[in-house]
Amino acid sequence: MALFKKLTKEEKIQAKERERIHKEVIKAENEYRKEDKIPHEGAFVTLEHINKIYDNHVQAVYDFNLDIKPREFIVFVGPSGCGKSTTLRMIAGLENITYGNLFINGIYSNDLEPKDRDIAMVFQSYALYPHMSVFDNMAFGLKIRKHKTLHVDNKLLKEKLKVVISLEKELAKKESELKEVELKIKRDSSLQTVFDGKISLLNNEICELKDKLKIANEEYINVKTTPVLTKDTDKIRRLNNDLKFYKKSLAKLEKQLSKIELKSNLDSKEVLIDELKKNISLAKENIERTEKEIEYLENNDVVVYKYKHLTKREVREQVVNAAKILDLVDYLDRKPSALSGGQCQRVALGRAIVRNSKLFLMDEPLSNLDAKLRVQMRSEIVKLHNQLQTTTIYVTHDQTEAMTMASRIVVMSKGYIQQIGTPKEIYNHPANIFVASFIGSPAMNIFDCEYDNGKLHVSDDFIIELPSSFVEAHDLFIKDQIVTLETKKEQLSKEIDGYLKYQEQLANKEVKKVKSNILNNKDHYEYNKLELQSIENKLVKYYEYSKTNKHNIKLGIRPEDIVRLEDRTAKHNLGKSFISSVIVPELLGHEYYVHFNLGDHELISKIQGNDNIQIGDKLELAFNMDFLHLFDDVSTKLIK
Repeated sequence: MALFKKLTKEEKIQAKERERIHKEVIKAENEYRKEDKIPHEGAFVTLEHINKIYDNHVQAVYDFNLDIKPREFIVFVGPSGCGKSTTLRMIAGLENITYGNLFINGIYSNDLEPKDRDIAMVFQSYALYPHMSVFDNMAFGLKIRKHKTLHVDNKLLKEKLKVVISLEKELAKKESELKEVELKIKRDSSLQTVFDGKISLLNNEICELKDKLKIANEEYINVKTTPVLTKDTDKIRRLNNDLKFYKKSLAKLEKQLSKIELKSNLDSKEVLIDELKKNISLAKENIERTEKEIEYLENNDVVVYKYKHLTKREVREQVVNAAKILDLVDYLDRKPSALSGGQCQRVALGRAIVRNSKLFLMDEPLSNLDAKLRVQMRSEIVKLHNQLQTTTIYVTHDQTEAMTMASRIVVMSKGYIQQIGTPKEIYNHPANIFVASFIGSPAMNIFDCEYDNGKLHVSDDFIIELPSSFVEAHDLFIKDQIVTLETKKEQLSKEIDGYLKYQEQLANKEVKKVKSNILNNKDHYEYNKLELQSIENKLVKYYEYSKTNKHNIKLGIRPEDIVRLEDRTAKHNLGKSFISSVIVPELLGHEYYVHFNLGDHELISKIQGNDNIQIGDKLELAFNMDFLHLFDDVSTKLIK
């Protein structure tokens, strides 16, 4: 018995085409990298024509384009294997981008290391260190990372910090004394009159200390944020290294130029000389600019930034602030093993918050939690986003999370973006059958009907008369599809004819064989023939549709838009009613999910849970005509 399925001829052709595309994409990316990269205005994160192809020529993400505004909460949603986590990992720098541009905060980020992208990531697993306390887990990244720090008067800063620490200790001592006195009075109320004076004195002293501490903190922060101008020796050293590199490069280029000028029988000599002269001119400009910058820095004191580790005090301040936001202050000394799943997930979020990053990336952070905790954590993440106002990209396969959390949703399938929009737009106006069936719980009822000159034949005894707007949209859609497919057919036919003509010229020895020429690629020719056949098959159907105006079509309607007649209101625009028997009534407390048959189709309706609905009950139902969805049977796209 064979371990692997034998590939068909079509599958082999498609595999060869994937390999060809992979090589072309890598070649195009190498050329494209040389061009200037301009970020999109008003976008905090820009993904421009992002493609991901693995070494085995399997493409995970196809032409992904998205602009994310500052403070947006974007959710990537789709089934397993749709490319959502791969896209997130490309943004994080954990996966290389095969082709396309990534900008984060206006900076071209394709080649930036993950640590240099100013991002914080929360993973599916909590990824907490089991031997560390909650505090140490949250502080670990802060302790090991060097932070960009302004060069200030360190001596004065230490003096101001000593004053702050001294006042904090004194304040803590007075507050402790006050608590002790209040505890004594609580135990014996007769001591109230004895300690009245002391309580008043302590309260006054605490108020004075708080005022002094406030002033001391302001003075400390003022010193910490006031730069001391000095020589930037680190930058001068880096620039000197750059200058050496530019001079070496210039010497190599001039040597190459002199060698090429001596050669007389060289093809494209002028092109090479022009290219070298451009590079020499660029190298000279870089040398001149760097020398001027070094001269300025050597003769002037400037504001200097240095990369340093945070002090223990700074680390504690940031961790405690994050712990307060996440309600983790009482758990800072505990180990992860002593926490619940929800608390562990909050610690993972806290570790991301303390970085003060401008971009949060979350890869299915709630998938390990039970249903109740997921609901709780969902609302906590939304509150956190509203409080921090940080741009967030969230990946999930759960459409409920996408609908309840996102400011915009990106629906993905098989590596392609299916639709981008707000939750309402996605729910009310799905772009195709996949989006309609994936978003919504229960899913939209989608079933086959026969379209016949503006009428839908759902079953033998149930026909829907479509409004004129639907008929017009249907006719226009068929015409547009024919125009689009005819254009593609024309392009493919030209490529196929070009290949055949080129092969004929080769046979007659009219042209020389060039290996890199696409017209010499038989596999691509075979692939084009398959594509052309597919397009022609679709065109046959569409021409038949436009001629007869009678064909199969998909009708979609949400369960809440199949209304029981006794529940109708003035808002409902109901069509023709029908009577059906209940197959299965699913009671969810406030409502029923009622399964019933309409002709050969099993549908679901949402009905209020006030009545007692049993299997076999007869219900009179009708479609809300304002919320019908027509889908094309061939392309699966939304017609209207």
